[in-house]
Amino acid sequence: MADEIIETTRPAEHVTIVKERGSGMGGMMVALLALVVIAVVAFWALDDRKAPADPSDASIAAAADKVGGAAEKVGNAAEEAVKKIN
Repeated sequence: MADEIIETTRPAEHVTIVKERGSGMGGMMVALLALVVIAVVAFWALDDRKAPADPSDASIAAAADKVGGAAEKVGNAAEEAVKKIN
């Protein structure tokens, strides 16, 4: 005759599940900052290849204004993203 073995288990009485999630804002801020730095370096590198120009040249001032405006837009977008997350 075969012996029967019956095993029973009781469900856990208390289960705690912990989910940790990062906000992702740190990565987004680093990416935005890197984008601004890359844009400024690219502008400088491409502009540096040209012949030296008079510092009072209006095109240099206009380009600097555009880079500054782009940096300000990136900063504003980052602030808006933080507001949406919080």
